Amino acid sequence: MLAALGLGACNKSDQQDAVEAERKADDKAEQAQLEANEKISEARREAEKASNDAARQRSEARVELQKDIDAVDRKISNLKDQAVNVQGGAKKNAEVARAETETRRSALQTSFRKLETETGAAWDSAKADVQRSISDLEASVESWENAMSKSASVKAPAAKTPAP
Repeated sequence: MLAALGLGACNKSDQQDAVEAERKADDKAEQAQLEANEKISEARREAEKASNDAARQRSEARVELQKDIDAVDRKISNLKDQAVNVQGGAKKNAEVARAETETRRSALQTSFRKLETETGAAWDSAKADVQRSISDLEASVESWENAMSKSASVKAPAAKTPAP
């Protein structure tokens, strides 16, 4: 009988050890889950910060590009005002240059709208397209200015020198 009691005590000790081991395993699992949740939260915060930073940089770039566009638009407006005074053959050249400028301005608008919707590498590509469109538009405006200045030099009467 004593042996049976000893065996029962041994089983009780084994059972307590198993319960204790299970409790420790549960504690470790809970701690691991807490650490994993914290790492997930940290990764989400970092991703959100990166996304916000990228959005801010895109917005700043759009503002700078818009400033460049506005400067070209002011030149276009001035040229339109000056175009009413152009006459003769020069008027035709100025009209062709104006039409080209308007076409390029329209293409620029289309490119610029893409900056509102694109992200990542597609946004970088759209930005490059806008920059290229601005350069093309500036070249077209310069061509229009040249056509206008040639007409001004042809139209202006030569200065007469007084006779002695």
